[in-house]
Amino acid sequence: YSEVLDLQGKEVQLRSVAGPSLTVIDGAAGNDAVITANSGETLATCVSGFTLRGGAGKPFASSYGFDHYGGGVYVGGASSLCVEDCWILENGIGTGTFAGGVFAGGAGSHAEVRGCLIADNFAWASGGATLVDGDATMHLEHCTVTGNSANSWSFGHQGGVSMANGGDVTLSGCIVWGNAGFQIRAFGGVYSSGTSAICTYSCVQGGFAGVGNIGSNPLFVSEATGNFQLQSNSPCIDAGDPAAALDPDGTRADMGCFAFDQGLQVVATATVFGTGCGALALTPVDAPVAGTLGSAVVTNAPSTVGGVAIGWNNTTLGGLPVFPLSLAYLGMPGCDLLHSNDLFGLPVTSSTSGTLDFAYAVPTAPGLLGQHVYLQAYCYAPGANPLEVIVSNGVDWLIGNQ
Repeated sequence: YSEVLDLQGKEVQLRSVAGPSLTVIDGAAGNDAVITANSGETLATCVSGFTLRGGAGKPFASSYGFDHYGGGVYVGGASSLCVEDCWILENGIGTGTFAGGVFAGGAGSHAEVRGCLIADNFAWASGGATLVDGDATMHLEHCTVTGNSANSWSFGHQGGVSMANGGDVTLSGCIVWGNAGFQIRAFGGVYSSGTSAICTYSCVQGGFAGVGNIGSNPLFVSEATGNFQLQSNSPCIDAGDPAAALDPDGTRADMGCFAFDQGLQVVATATVFGTGCGALALTPVDAPVAGTLGSAVVTNAPSTVGGVAIGWNNTTLGGLPVFPLSLAYLGMPGCDLLHSNDLFGLPVTSSTSGTLDFAYAVPTAPGLLGQHVYLQAYCYAPGANPLEVIVSNGVDWLIGNQ
């Protein structure tokens, strides 16, 4: 949806059906906040399950032409708004932006933000992620606040959570990590007067005083690709408020907006597929259980010079169905490549004549559970073909946790 929404004081429950990964409200064409509550809304008004992106913030005339407040969400006019299970991403524009993600301003205004990812938002002045201003209040509960930025040092350089002019913010069960400048901090100078930040059972980079807080790396699955789920060894698992509602798997609440499912059980398997050339054979030994060594043995090896290749796909390459792919063009007639070569040259060791052993440390990243990984061995074979290399059958690894 390409639009900006003003809730106009209505008591509405605006909820997506498919969730934030599939339901996006993009405010890029609106020169405003993506969501505005500025007409006396109450907490009975709630926005849930959307990605909110591309908002500039609500414009107000200033010495810069216009200042913009709250790229993703603007709450003012003594209004209250509930925002839950949303991804608030890539909001905020250039000079004059305050609160790239969420803004609450003015006495009686309140933003209740629960279970939200607030990432990659920008503010020129303060509060790359959030700003509470002018005696307003804001509560962040089980939110992940990361990768946000603010570039004005004169106002304090608060890339994360910010307060000004009597604004008060509370955080519980949150992760505030990897934001530019300060993670949680008030405006500089006189603007910090009367502000407060109370934070409990949260993971804050650099640490933050409060009951249950930690300062350890939360161990996201992949910050580089925007996967802010927790790895299985994250210190944020079971570290939320013990009095809070249990996670869906029945365990103590985790920190952040993505609960790690400790109840997810995937049985690791290893099966043979395809055929090789020559007599070279790859046989699975230890199934690929996360955090352990998966292994296989290569038999009928004509030499000790060889290795194993690993790939993520055994059917298509670049969207085209190419596997198995004949290797005759390389001088290997009768040999087929059985999968993509995403990792090549993984070493093998020789234990007895004609046998090569392979082992690989299976990562613990939860995003790998249930994923298929494909293996194929190759070996130097003098005189077998013009290239003097043969390949084995394939092994299909299904990564599990048991």
